[in-house]
Amino acid sequence: MIDKVNIAVDVEPNLFEGDIVLPPYSDESSGNEMEREKRNAQRLRRYIWTGKIVPYVISDTLLQQGYEQTIRGAIDQFTQRTCIKWKPRENEERWITFEKKSGCYSSVGMNYWKKGSQTISLGSGCNHAGITMHEMMHAIGFWHEQSRYDRDKYVEIMWENIEPGKEHNFNKYDNNRIDYLNEVYDTGSIMHYGKISFSKNGQPTIQAIGDSNAALGQRNHFSNTDIAQMNALYDCSGPNNGWSSWTDFGPCNDQCKHTRQRFCASHDLNNCEGADHYGIQSHTEKCSNEKCLAPIDGHWGKWSSWSSCNVSCDKGTYSRTRHCNEPKPKNGGNDCDGDDKQVGECVMPGCHLGPQDCEFEAGGLCHWTICEPNKYPRWYHHQGPTSSSGTGPSGDHTSGSGNYIYFEASSPAQNGGKNCFFSQVFPAGSCPQLTFWYHMVGSGMGKLSVQTKDSNGNYITVWEKSGEQGNEWKNASVEVTVSESYQVYFEGVRGGNFRGDIAIDDIAFKACSVVKPAVQDSCDFDGGNLCDWTNHPDNPELSDGLRYDWIIHSGGTPSQDTGPTNDITARGQGGYIYLDSSTAHVKGSRGALISKEFPGVTPMCLHFWYHMYASRKGMGQLRVFVQKGAKRWLQYRKAGNKGKEWIYKKINLRNKNKTPYKIVFEGERGRTGRGDVALDGIKMTNGLCQ
Repeated sequence: MIDKVNIAVDVEPNLFEGDIVLPPYSDESSGNEMEREKRNAQRLRRYIWTGKIVPYVISDTLLQQGYEQTIRGAIDQFTQRTCIKWKPRENEERWITFEKKSGCYSSVGMNYWKKGSQTISLGSGCNHAGITMHEMMHAIGFWHEQSRYDRDKYVEIMWENIEPGKEHNFNKYDNNRIDYLNEVYDTGSIMHYGKISFSKNGQPTIQAIGDSNAALGQRNHFSNTDIAQMNALYDCSGPNNGWSSWTDFGPCNDQCKHTRQRFCASHDLNNCEGADHYGIQSHTEKCSNEKCLAPIDGHWGKWSSWSSCNVSCDKGTYSRTRHCNEPKPKNGGNDCDGDDKQVGECVMPGCHLGPQDCEFEAGGLCHWTICEPNKYPRWYHHQGPTSSSGTGPSGDHTSGSGNYIYFEASSPAQNGGKNCFFSQVFPAGSCPQLTFWYHMVGSGMGKLSVQTKDSNGNYITVWEKSGEQGNEWKNASVEVTVSESYQVYFEGVRGGNFRGDIAIDDIAFKACSVVKPAVQDSCDFDGGNLCDWTNHPDNPELSDGLRYDWIIHSGGTPSQDTGPTNDITARGQGGYIYLDSSTAHVKGSRGALISKEFPGVTPMCLHFWYHMYASRKGMGQLRVFVQKGAKRWLQYRKAGNKGKEWIYKKINLRNKNKTPYKIVFEGERGRTGRGDVALDGIKMTNGLCQ
């Protein structure tokens, strides 16, 4: 529930695990001591609120908008079930402020390192008792349940279903620094993720071992384990003045030592002899040999990414691996159960296909281009059933488990709305017969037509179907007789309601003569190379000896809050290129990508997708040039944050003097290291842009 709210409102803070604000000194990849401390609030008692009292303030905005009853109801639950008292602030040096910001979040435990207020944000969608109680448990010192070190005994993480770039939200805490308070793992905890948290496809990201249908987590009430852990953490059976009871000793470290702590339950540290500045006392001693040499069972680490397909056409396999190293077996402990390798089936374009044919497999549209990819209604490359009931196929025509292209009739598409996709340019008479399979079922079905467009811009409809055609794939064959060069267009028109999805698969051209390809240069970066593009030799050198070059990548970029989560042309299954702004330490650093040389005899159209997202105003610029010799002419420029989306662009290249030229894409670093610029689907086609 919380992650959906925060994703919907695009929360600005760099939230850890979806709703946790990390201290300002934290760097999720640094591994330094302060970084490690942020992960262990339950074992380090300096995060405990002094005297078991949490002072608080409710902002005027929340009071005016009806949140007070929810907050006070949550406070009552703490009062009734624990010794932790939430009280209106008087003159305390540290306190909680309930505020209405963007999303639902909190830091973990008392911010012991500074005086003043710390925030629990209850934004739009967060005025719910369970959400409020969840964030308040963070604020008194609790992390999420499913990140416990022992979680692999109880739940399985489905890494393949997690949204790219969000995998870190499923990391485990270090057993040396987290205190489980002698409580068993609790799948019903108010601090546990739901089954589809951070899912990229609606499939489970976490499920109970042995019962994949079991419910996980809830945001309604404290579980019995939640209550027991809060009372244990705050030593509710101990004194309210002077020293608390000692905690249990933590695990033995590499030096065969373990530590326990206690906290001063009094506001006056003079009542607690031996207390440090934060009111904490630690006691470390050597572990027994029995504990140091105790067997440690092995646990699996996360799966690697899937390998590339082992064939270039038809069906093949890909694989992924994992290692038994979280932790490794030690002192005679058991090895991990299960396999260290998984193998799956992958589908590539058919080996029998001609150069103009397309089955829409391997994540691509082949040589077809969507007319207006950012307009509704849209054409989508897809696998499986469409999103609406009562319309669309249950699978593709080729195999039932592959891909196809379909026209989505759901909102915000409007009645009569149109969109199309078109082919490369064919010489006259080169491919006289077009065949394809189509699927048109649904009470709101509109119209599908096939048109040819000649070199003068004239359109001729050569095939058309309207209304529902039955719940099955049907074959069509069309004679194409054009006296000059032409392109083929498939156009969908939306009908009376959302049940009007039109699907197309297995397009083929029969009796084709040998055709010089009209696509002069095309690269989706899915094959692990730059095709005919190269990084400019003058790109600046970085401190590590590398250059500020465009890099081929798949999935999310390494830096959080910038860059795409996956590619666009292969719908998350392929690659793209990007400039990693975190590697360039100087604002204004530029990295250029340069094409091969084009003859320049005829006009051409440059097609490409770009992605420019940066959450903290760190985005720089993207420029496109035509270069002749040492001179460049600017064709296109974009600067600043353009949102979390791929944007399609096409540019006419007329080249009046008909001399050879090259294309240059140049990215410029912005103010911070969170300004990754990405490109995908770069294509040059003959003729002006359509």
